[in-house]
Amino acid sequence: MRKPLLLAATIAIVATGAVDVLAQAGRYPASQHGGNYMHNFYFPPAPSSTPWAPTWAPDGESLAVSMSGSIWRVDPDTGIADELTYSPDAYHSSPDWSPDGRWIVYTADY
Repeated sequence: MRKPLLLAATIAIVATGAVDVLAQAGRYPASQHGGNYMHNFYFPPAPSSTPWAPTWAPDGESLAVSMSGSIWRVDPDTGIADELTYSPDAYHSSPDWSPDGRWIVYTADY
């Protein structure tokens, strides 16, 4: 039990030192600027005809879903769907309702 723990600790120390050496050598671009950069990437789901990210209205009477790059409101009793957004230049996803149910907020990727 003691040898695997010692091996893991040694690997952790060596790996940490290797990162420091690489950063000092300028192999990481962020290290040239003080390392204060953070990159966030958002990859929306691929457009499809399958409803995605359903969310219930606060009154429980309808659903908002993302489908084919648009936002739709669906009546769960009848299955009738109304397309609320459409843009040939954007992909709309991740719908959510306002607390009073009057508005739907969503992500638009251009």
